[in-house]
Amino acid sequence: MNFSVEECYRILEVIPPLTPEDLKAAYKQQIKVWHPDRFAGDPDLQKKAQERIKAINEAFAILKNKESQSYPKPSNSPAGSDNTDEALKTEINGVVIPIVIICLFISVWVVAALQSKMILWIFLTFIFCLFLFFLSKIVLDPLRNNRPGP
Repeated sequence: MNFSVEECYRILEVIPPLTPEDLKAAYKQQIKVWHPDRFAGDPDLQKKAQERIKAINEAFAILKNKESQSYPKPSNSPAGSDNTDEALKTEINGVVIPIVIICLFISVWVVAALQSKMILWIFLTFIFCLFLFFLSKIVLDPLRNNRPGP
């Protein structure tokens, strides 16, 4: 059974691109679902499950080979120099830059408020900055914890 790469994705019920970890997880899930021992009471279903397991194993082998060629092996390079860190920096910069612009706007607002001695404006600005701080934590922490890559 020589499958095309598209058929392999369909057999493992995944959508490309995949990390090696995603591929392994999909493989393990399909093995759990189609393990022949689950169908021990029905010989016909057990035979179908055995055929499905063979297809899953072959699809996994094909995709594992393909995906291992797609992802470079981790090296002992210093932190900050690999593609994962670059992708994370780009993703974080997409969030941080607008926040920095908003904070610059707020600082101008604070200066104007101080010059006109509007305590209410200063207080509201402080509250708004706290809001932005917590918003950035909510947005950036998941990005830092769910790093893409091998």
